[in-house]
Amino acid sequence: MRGQTNLPGNDPLQLLATTRSRDKENEIKYITKGYPLTTSPVIPDILKHEAGHNYVNVNGPIEGIRVTYAQDGLDLVKPESVEMIKKWIAWWCCWEYEMFYKQFKDAFSCNIIAVSIPIAPFTVGSSCHSFDGGSNYGYRKLSESIQCTYHIENGIEYLAGICFYPAPHGSPKLLKSNEALMDIAKQSAIFFPAKDRRKAPEYITSKCYGRYCSTAGKHSLIVFNSEDCEDRIPRHKDFDHEKKVYKTWLCKECLEDFYTYDRKEEIVPKKEVKAVTSYTTLSGTPPKSLHKSSTYLAVSKPVEKVTPAPVVAKPVKRVCSTENLLKEFEKIDMVTEGFPDKMSFIA
Repeated sequence: MRGQTNLPGNDPLQLLATTRSRDKENEIKYITKGYPLTTSPVIPDILKHEAGHNYVNVNGPIEGIRVTYAQDGLDLVKPESVEMIKKWIAWWCCWEYEMFYKQFKDAFSCNIIAVSIPIAPFTVGSSCHSFDGGSNYGYRKLSESIQCTYHIENGIEYLAGICFYPAPHGSPKLLKSNEALMDIAKQSAIFFPAKDRRKAPEYITSKCYGRYCSTAGKHSLIVFNSEDCEDRIPRHKDFDHEKKVYKTWLCKECLEDFYTYDRKEEIVPKKEVKAVTSYTTLSGTPPKSLHKSSTYLAVSKPVEKVTPAPVVAKPVKRVCSTENLLKEFEKIDMVTEGFPDKMSFIA
């Protein structure tokens, strides 16, 4: 009928924009809520296009990375997402980006579909999600583009590596969120093998470290550098994925831990991870990479050792997205979401 083409519901471009906006909003909610630990990696659909891989030595703190490619000529991912991961690796390895781009132009071509980055002392393995140097592994997505692999020992999750999938066409890029998620994962990684955290590189150079905070209910990044804390009093640091800004706040538990920390004390496991049946990959078989399973604050009393309730890694079936993986995420409140407001603050 005449004039009907002007209705919003009949405009394909507007429908597409609305769908993408909804997908972006949903993913931000999933990121904020947090993903569970699983006994096998989630295999995204884009990996069915894998045609080969290469190992790239970029020098610096990274032992070597694994780059997975699709067939030449396939245009599957957004170039902005590829550019972001290249800049992040260059920043981590202290390269000037122009020099990095010239040196590794061929290694990071437009047909890459996954980049696997090991965290020392772990090294890349035989697949996107496998990292050598441990024995008992767990996996957790940080977003639809990021999945971390952890070596689990005595209930502690040691970050073994990060796998990044450039955003496919038609999906949200979330460049700032993904960059922040990788920054926080890297800076809050617990050094392996276990030792005094004050001797870890991030603690010394960046004045930050990671610990499980029972108040926040998750592994958290704690910072005490002059850039984030003018008074040098340690704070939680996280990223607001809706406002796209970093935020810091004081936490009584982490303050007490900071000023009473002593590595000589036995490390208390932050949680227990039980082995469960793993889910299958796109091929219907378990993945080959799966292993066997200057202001000071006076504190009146030492922090109490708190062991959170056991967390069980979830068995899941073949999935192509988070929506199919986690039924409980359907209950996410799409209106009220954000940073914890019930945390203990120090006046």
